[in-house]
Amino acid sequence: MRILFIRPPYTRLRDSGQLPYFPLGIGYLASASKDLGHDVRILNLDNPSPSENLYFHKKDVFYSRKQAQERYWESVRDDSLPVWKELREVLAAFNPEIIGISILTPEVASSVKVTKICKEMLPEVFVIWGGVHPTYEDKSSLDFAGVDVVARGEGESIFLNIAHALSEDRCWKGLPGISYKTNNEFVRNQDACLIENLDELKNPLRSELYFPERMHPLAHGSIITARGCPWRCAFCTSRDFWKGKVRFRSAKNVVSEIKEIKEKYKIKVFTFWDDTFTIKKEFVENFVEEILAQKVDIMWRTATRADVLDEQLARKLRKAGCIHLELGLESGSERMLKIIKKDIDLKMVREGLKIIRNADIRSGVFLMTGFPEEIREDIEETRKYLSTIEPDEIVLNIFDPMPGSELFKTCRDMGLLPDPVDWEHFPLWPLKHYAPYIPEETFRIMVLELAEHIFQYNRKFSNLMHDFYMKIPMLLGDPVGTARLLRRKFRRKFLS
Repeated sequence: MRILFIRPPYTRLRDSGQLPYFPLGIGYLASASKDLGHDVRILNLDNPSPSENLYFHKKDVFYSRKQAQERYWESVRDDSLPVWKELREVLAAFNPEIIGISILTPEVASSVKVTKICKEMLPEVFVIWGGVHPTYEDKSSLDFAGVDVVARGEGESIFLNIAHALSEDRCWKGLPGISYKTNNEFVRNQDACLIENLDELKNPLRSELYFPERMHPLAHGSIITARGCPWRCAFCTSRDFWKGKVRFRSAKNVVSEIKEIKEKYKIKVFTFWDDTFTIKKEFVENFVEEILAQKVDIMWRTATRADVLDEQLARKLRKAGCIHLELGLESGSERMLKIIKKDIDLKMVREGLKIIRNADIRSGVFLMTGFPEEIREDIEETRKYLSTIEPDEIVLNIFDPMPGSELFKTCRDMGLLPDPVDWEHFPLWPLKHYAPYIPEETFRIMVLELAEHIFQYNRKFSNLMHDFYMKIPMLLGDPVGTARLLRRKFRRKFLS
């Protein structure tokens, strides 16, 4: 069958945000589908055309969150934008029989738009929604016109079972892992089993991508080595999504994919998107041995937790090419760390950063504020704590409740979310205030002060030099893409 996997536009419609990356989730689905003989394509609608002047400066992106979100909703309604023309052209040319759309909560509005266009042009096409948001909001997802079925959780076996049934004109309604409506009645089948051996999965399909020239070569260096997380962070869905299990690829399997990407795309910088890269010491040691034994010259970044890192392990990561390692801090308040069930303490993070620094690896910490039970003193303690540690980069995020997380339920219980939620217009901060124990204006001022402190810190000469060191191979590896980004920055700064 002809199958089209779609990544809905989000950053592109906001006109600001993070640089485009290769969508690993649908990459794995596409690879599995092609392996069974289906005709497969990937359409990443979040990749802008060269003429679109997107902006990625972290500071400006942070300060323009409200305007960016409003631009997103306006863009969803604007049929004249290039992104919707591209979608229509691809649908007309490829004429898919099945369309799979992978969706995060902020992308619901554009996903509804994509589904509407697909059904208008191809009324008989079978549309499957998957990803984190439909997994937890399967019933409300099926309320949107044109959504035929929701695939919940790990999608490879679920999607292939649906495609196989449709290709043989068999009934698919008894398959595990799906939700659907029949005679206007909602049906949720039993969960599907997780894949036991991740080495059985084919590498993500990076070749069947529409508009491949838009993908920065380094975006292809996105990899995962495992699926799952055993920790219980209240703001996150990962533990529940993967049913509390962690499954690992073999080190040989991961290194084989790295070599394949390196050869095909001529890159040496990679990002491991694992929840916690050093969760299994045995895997890390095997991975390092494989990298060194096969003399694979790469530079890479990833994230972990302070409580699963030691001096010996960090030195091994550095030997294997790790140049940037980030830790989840979230808050400098011990009270908040307990409330959000981070299961670490501030001493652990401080020691973890020392370990990273001693291993000659660039360090970073993730910070989050705006939790529903946070008070002013928690933010003040976070600010004070930051002055006692010296990471090379601090990344600030503002809490927004995501379906499936414990704090989403907390926000509902506290009356911070309507019931039902209007998912097409789900308000992110600062359009919505989720920290009721701090007056909204006070919170806004405190967050902007904290953000300014962090931006100034990240611009310290030593931190900028570390950052530049990491970006050198990126600049040299894609001179055309680099020139394009510099031109966009120039136009935004001097011509807009």
